[in-house]
Amino acid sequence: TMPRTKKENVSQLPAECAFEMTVRLSKATFGVTYKKKAPRAIKKIKEYVTKMLKTEDVRVSVGLNNYIWSRGVKKLPPRVRIRVTRQANNDDDAEDALFSLVDLVPTADFKGLEHVRVA
Repeated sequence: TMPRTKKENVSQLPAECAFEMTVRLSKATFGVTYKKKAPRAIKKIKEYVTKMLKTEDVRVSVGLNNYIWSRGVKKLPPRVRIRVTRQANNDDDAEDALFSLVDLVPTADFKGLEHVRVA
C-alpha cells in the first residue's frame, strides 16, 4: 500500500489560496438529458468547488464557460482541468467574505495529473 499523505483541512488554509484540479464532466453528467448537459456541467463544477473550498459564491470564468460549450450543449469535453482561486470579496454589500473564481487550465494530456495546491 502507498503511504497516506496528510490532507489539508480547509479551515487551516489561508483565506486566499489556489488549487488546480481535474473534473470529469462525463461522470458528472452521466444520464442527463442531452439538452441539459452543458448547464448541468456548470452546476456540478460550482457544487464541487463549494464543497472543496466552503465558499457559497462561486464564479465561473468566461474562458471555462466557452470551453464547456465549445462542442455544443450535448457533446461535452470528457474532462476539464480547472484552477480555483479563493479570494477576499471587496464588495461592500456582499453576504460572504470570500468567493471562489474558477478558471480553465489548458491541458493537452490529463494522465498523471492530481489535485495540487498552487498558492
